Amino acid sequence: VPAPELDRVVRIGEDLPGLNLQNVQLSPLQAEDVGKRADLFQNFAAITGTTYNLTGFGDPQRVQGVRTQGSFFEVFAVRPALGRLYRADEADGPNRFVAVASYGFWRQLSGGDPSFVGRKIDLNGVPHEVVGVLPAEFRYPQTAQVYVPFHDPALRQPNRRGTLIMTVLARLRPGLTLDQLRAQLDAEVKGWPEAAGSGFRLVPTQFVEYLSGRLKPVLRLLAGAVAFVLLIVCANLANLQLVRTTGRSRELAIRAALGAGARRILGQVLMESLLIAVAGAALGLLLGDWLIEALSGLDPAYSRLLANAGVDRAVFAFNLAVALLAGLLFGLVPALRASRADLNEVIKGSGPGRTLSPGRHGLLQGFATAQIALALVLLVGSTLMIRSLNRLLATDPGFRTEQVLSFRLSLPQARYNKHPVIRSFYSELEQRLRSIPGVHNVGLTAALPLSGGSDSSPFTIVGREPAPGEPVRHANLHYVTGEYFRAMGIPLLSGRLFTDADTFSSPLVCLIDQRLAREFFPNEDPIGKKISQGRVMEIVGVVGTVRDSDLDGQTKATVYWAYEQRALPFATVVMRSSLDPPALARLARQTVTALDRDLPIFDVLTMNEVVQRSVGTKRLAAVLLGGFAALALVLALLGIYGVLSYMMRQRTQEIGIRIALGANPRDVFQIALRKALLIAAAGVAAGSALAWALH
Repeated sequence: VPAPELDRVVRIGEDLPGLNLQNVQLSPLQAEDVGKRADLFQNFAAITGTTYNLTGFGDPQRVQGVRTQGSFFEVFAVRPALGRLYRADEADGPNRFVAVASYGFWRQLSGGDPSFVGRKIDLNGVPHEVVGVLPAEFRYPQTAQVYVPFHDPALRQPNRRGTLIMTVLARLRPGLTLDQLRAQLDAEVKGWPEAAGSGFRLVPTQFVEYLSGRLKPVLRLLAGAVAFVLLIVCANLANLQLVRTTGRSRELAIRAALGAGARRILGQVLMESLLIAVAGAALGLLLGDWLIEALSGLDPAYSRLLANAGVDRAVFAFNLAVALLAGLLFGLVPALRASRADLNEVIKGSGPGRTLSPGRHGLLQGFATAQIALALVLLVGSTLMIRSLNRLLATDPGFRTEQVLSFRLSLPQARYNKHPVIRSFYSELEQRLRSIPGVHNVGLTAALPLSGGSDSSPFTIVGREPAPGEPVRHANLHYVTGEYFRAMGIPLLSGRLFTDADTFSSPLVCLIDQRLAREFFPNEDPIGKKISQGRVMEIVGVVGTVRDSDLDGQTKATVYWAYEQRALPFATVVMRSSLDPPALARLARQTVTALDRDLPIFDVLTMNEVVQRSVGTKRLAAVLLGGFAALALVLALLGIYGVLSYMMRQRTQEIGIRIALGANPRDVFQIALRKALLIAAAGVAAGSALAWALH
């Protein structure tokens, strides 16, 4: 989204008590309630992400969709590249089956054919007319491919407040501040049920926390690493410029004698430094763009994280500003020294026109020492991060990752709208997948661990309801089949797993993990006890604890519901098999196609890949930080080499006299080595102290 259009746009969410979540979104009805405050907003919209099965363009494929409520496109002041954008009132009209395509999606499906506007595309089996195409620079949400109006009157009823959550966006009226808006909204929600209106969180969309998302920790780390490398480069170039201006002292002195003032000489030397900086910045932009492509092709996890990274006008402007600042940084000291030279001494040849003064020798050595110190800090940081990452990957996730393949599918509700139909499809799919030679176990789950799909929900133990004022108990909630635990290698500790007898019409049962059993049933057998997580269920088994959210986080109590007792139109299939993953994926896709030729499978991953993706941000940070550390070390070594080389050249006459008087070449070597060791030792000492302070 163009940055100027975000100045008055805020994202609105609420914090529910006990969940410890940030930016929990609103229900469609809550969004409508807030959107009616015309005195607060110029434009108002709510969106919810979804996925669609797209058919009619070769093999069925999965696309990322967004359902919008209100004036979504007006909030961002976006204009179409082709066609038109649908209006807010079209969501409840007879022609509500319209869609707007993202620029990339339009190029993907039609190759850039303008006649694509007006065609119909099947989304989950329902034809939608494409009425427009968004401009290429509009990418919100980042992965969105198609936009459709939100239409579901049932979800806007008072008793359906919590059945769907939406992200709310608004363009504020001029003169209204965030504090004023917050006060107005706090008053607005007082009439809502307590659980629904407990206080808003407002987030200006231009905040880094919002735009960077999961990359925020990496960006902070890399900002520091880049700053260190930039300082090393500036120190290197300052040495270079210092030596260069010393060599040109006679030339500059003659210019001064001919009438050039100190300001003109200062400007000339600074201009040369700035030209070097700008040329380096241009090369840096090219290398940075190439590096993004190289990293994206190296690992799918990196590709997702860097999907929206690239060189644009903002990056170019920032790069130019940093280049100019760096040019001033490494050019200012040499330029000042050049403009203050003693003209008589330089012209007579006895000044620093031929050799550096002791003060300048000290400055050169100081710059070289600083380079070693900064490089050491980066090396220490990258080493610690790599060790931390290796230790993290060695953490037991609570399941076995070897020989497990997973894929996702979503059943279109137009055809799979009743529990018997959904359950029949899943049963037939499981049976056919198990019949593939080499497949040992097949299970279903609503969300894989470490995939970011965990859902937290309050629960009570029947007969032990919390006293007034006591904190609400929370546990993760997962829908699984009994075979899921065998496929994932999650051990059964007591009781039983789900069976075919646990059906939609049988009494509700659940499994709990070891964490919940220890925390809430410390000295008793939980089997046979009943808990309520919206519905009362009997505990029939206890399974091992799984790290659900991330490898380095705390485990959380978990309740497993029986997939057979719920009509969920989406599932992740997990298969334990001795087959090669690509071959197994091909057979699985053929099996699904044989059941429903319009049903795509997506996110086909081994569990090893799921684990690797869960630490993708940390791996990317480790790779980049290690690369910057290596670059910093090379630059520091080049800097020391340049300083020592120049200093030894300055002492050529002295060394020649020493040799003539009988000095051994080994003694000369020791002179250079002693100087290098002194610089290195000072740099290591300073770098160690700095690394310890930053740690």
